[in-house]
Amino acid sequence: MLPSPADFARAMEAIGINRDDRIILYDNSPLRTAARGWFMLRHFGATRVAMLDGGLHKWLAEARRPKPANPNPARPASNRPSAPTKSSRCAK
Repeated sequence: MLPSPADFARAMEAIGINRDDRIILYDNSPLRTAARGWFMLRHFGATRVAMLDGGLHKWLAEARRPKPANPNPARPASNRPSAPTKSSRCAK
């Protein structure tokens, strides 16, 4: 089940994520929650979304370092609800 477009937009705005941002997801969960996040972001119109290949564990094992998160992400965001993208619709 997905949130309404308006609820999703409000949640993204609250944490400072803009639909036009480059968004990279990862997890270390056996439930593969990053994949759900990727689907939801794409479904609601974000086009620059990716998943970290191999997850954070592999990234750190290769001696790479993540950039620190912005400590003050609040900013105007353009996350107005849009129609689901054609690629995210389920076939009937």
